[in-house]
Amino acid sequence: MEKFEEIKDFLSREILTAMYMTTDELDQDALFSSYGLESTTLTKIVMNINKRFLINLSVQDILPYQSVNKVAKFIHSILEGKIS
Repeated sequence: MEKFEEIKDFLSREILTAMYMTTDELDQDALFSSYGLESTTLTKIVMNINKRFLINLSVQDILPYQSVNKVAKFIHSILEGKIS
């Protein structure tokens, strides 16, 4: 079972890599749109999430959450079986 911090770290690395950012530029509570994260990049990140955590999310599934912390909580709850 993945720990919340591991999920959050993975998401952070994905965004940092995709957006060519440094660690100190990432606020894990900031909206993805504040980084200029567009749908094409978000689609690639979601594909990597699915591959890493063996789940099947779409971009639409994570759009309501819009931050590293919120998406990590969402994924963690799925992995714990709280959301089907």
